[in-house]
Amino acid sequence: MAYLLGFVFGLRGLDLAVLTLIGAMPPAINTFMLALEFKADANSVAKTVILSTLVSLLTISVVVVFVQRLV
Repeated sequence: MAYLLGFVFGLRGLDLAVLTLIGAMPPAINTFMLALEFKADANSVAKTVILSTLVSLLTISVVVVFVQRLV
């Protein structure tokens, strides 16, 4: 999604590669902190953050290979 939006807005080369890589990063701790602040189910959010971080180990590797072809 980040790649397509960047491409539509005219980004190319390194700028497009950086945007694509940043878009592939997991949501991390921000979601958990918001859940704590607004008294949501922090345990479920924490599990989701852990799962997305573990999955991102695979997806970021694929994105890095893709991004290398852009630059």
